[in-house]
Amino acid sequence: MRRSRAGFSLIELMIVVVIVGISASMIAPGLMRTMSINRVNRFQYDVARVLRRSRSDAIGTGRAHLLVMADGGGGTGLALFRGDSSSCVRSRWDLIVVGDAPIDLVTTLQYAGGGHSVTIGRVPGTPSQICFEPDGDRFGRDGGAFATTAADYVYTIRRNEPDAANVDPERYIVIGSFAPPRVIR
Repeated sequence: MRRSRAGFSLIELMIVVVIVGISASMIAPGLMRTMSINRVNRFQYDVARVLRRSRSDAIGTGRAHLLVMADGGGGTGLALFRGDSSSCVRSRWDLIVVGDAPIDLVTTLQYAGGGHSVTIGRVPGTPSQICFEPDGDRFGRDGGAFATTAADYVYTIRRNEPDAANVDPERYIVIGSFAPPRVIR
């Protein structure tokens, strides 16, 4: 007498492996896109957080804070510096913001990873450097002297994948006069 053995045949196991493989190949592209969009959203709110921090630190410490957007070939980053006086104009930024060895660097923000990168850009009229004073006012400059304006400064956030331009909504961070930065989609 033969006893029957419980188990799966090789054919049954191969069918299960094929079904799992087909399911994974259908889910993977959507999952990767969702992860990339989440990464952009997180970066967008991180930028807004750094902008709010620079404004509140300036008010809290009584010293001017300078946010520098460093344009690079592959992407962009932000760096926040603390000034040595309460004025954007009187602080010695040439001594504080020194290439590889900054003196009073508060924080930096760059985001790229997982094969996907995110960049921050400026709309026309938005300077590459924004300085917040303790009274809540903000000044901007592009290499020259600091100037203040009633116009809002606007940064754009985008991801650098081929399908991003057709699918993703435009993301903006707006910095108004005497107002905290806000995120707009």
